[in-house]
Parts: sequence; structure tokens; C-alpha cells
Amino acid sequence: MKFWNLTYNDPDRWREVYEISGKPAGFWKAIRSGATGSPRGVIKTCSSNEMNDLLGATSAIKYCNFQSTEAGAILFVRVRLEVYGLPIRRKTIHSIEFSESKENASWQTMTIINTDDSFVQFDYQKNKHMKMMKFMHRYLHNRDVQTEQIPVVKKSS
Repeated sequence: MKFWNLTYNDPDRWREVYEISGKPAGFWKAIRSGATGSPRGVIKTCSSNEMNDLLGATSAIKYCNFQSTEAGAILFVRVRLEVYGLPIRRKTIHSIEFSESKENASWQTMTIINTDDSFVQFDYQKNKHMKMMKFMHRYLHNRDVQTEQIPVVKKSS
């Protein structure tokens, strides 16, 4: 998993991000499908040391959300005054794990693990769980055309 600095409108950078995750849905397709974004979450940690250093650089809350694309999703995170994106392709997701948040009883933790053992972990409010499940099922649960499904693990505390 590689985080990309998407603060500036660099067409070459966006082209590389879209090669990984696919292009976002057009305006009318997004309206017909209901929406292309996920509920807001708070990113906790990931397998990228560089991103973990950025996340730990300030004490401000790092909100994140997903935008669905044709072949996966892009996780957007704002750190300081910059926006970072993590393109995720459906085929590279190994599993999605849900567990109770260790920091807040009214939040749920979600971990996305890729086939190369890279991961990203974030929390979201429990009252948004059904919206998050709908988003994840709709765009990431079924791999492209294959019948193989991504394992969803519910961990108990």
C-alpha cells in the first residue's frame, strides 16, 4: 500500500492513482447508485512507516473517508494541510476485520488487510456501522467478476 500526496492537481499522479483503483464513477452513475462516499472515520495506523510518522506528527484527529471507484476505492486522509490518498484495488484485498475500538466504547475498528500483508486500520462510529457495511459490501466485498469473496472477520473483545 502506498499513500499518495494528492494536495495538488498533478495529472500524472492522479493517472497513477486511477491505474491502481480505477476511475471514480461519473456524476449520474453516482446519483443512480446512491453515493460514492463512506461514513467518516478516524485513521489509527497503517503498515506504511512514512504515513505513521505523519499521523503521529500532530495531536489533531485525522479524519478519513473512502471514495468508491470502478475497481476499488480510495481512502482520503488529511494530515496538517495536505491530503493523502490510498488507492485500494478489490483484487488485492485479503480480508476485512471488524472489532471493538480500544479507545472509545461508541466506536468500531475496521482493518483492511491486503494480499501483500499491508494494512490500514481506522475507527468509525458504531451508529454508522450499517452505512459502512453497505459501503464495504457494495464496492469491496465481491471481487470484480469472480465468485470468490473477501473474508469478513468479526472479532469479539
